[in-house]
Amino acid sequence: MQRWFSIAHRDQALQVCIRTDASPFGMGAVLFKKGVPVAWMALDWSADDLNFLKAGIGDPAWQAEWELFAVLIAIDTWLPHLRGQAAFLLQADATAALFAAARMAGRTAAMNAIAVEIAIRLESAQVILSPEHFRGTLNFECDALSRLAQGAEVPKRLLLVPRSSPKSRQRSFFWAVFDRRLEQE
Repeated sequence: MQRWFSIAHRDQALQVCIRTDASPFGMGAVLFKKGVPVAWMALDWSADDLNFLKAGIGDPAWQAEWELFAVLIAIDTWLPHLRGQAAFLLQADATAALFAAARMAGRTAAMNAIAVEIAIRLESAQVILSPEHFRGTLNFECDALSRLAQGAEVPKRLLLVPRSSPKSRQRSFFWAVFDRRLEQE
């Protein structure tokens, strides 16, 4: 059963799903309710994002951090949809990001900082996440969204779905770690 059906089909309590993907150039995410896409987002990494992670645009060495950062941005943007839920499903094709989000700790200082931000937001909404690895070959919608700047197109299924606009990742975006992250320079 686990092999063929997503946890969303096996556990009906998981009514809300956030699916994410990141590339070294941007990120994409889709919010689902009861299996139906209700919102999507896509963005290119900004100078603020690069500054926070101390990363370079297009640098694949930071892929795990980009993936976890995409999870944080999606959770922050759709936090109102998570409130009132006991749990939500988090799907991504990056196991390191899923593990860090679920454990609320990462293997690098940047991942730890992002995991702290995720933990605080989930605590504020009184919701837990249920992680699920979503194979990259199936995550084509979020993959396309993460590569809009490189010429990819918005998937047809999402054309009539509203687009969400995440907040910019300046100091006010971070609830706890931005100042400490700067001190580590």
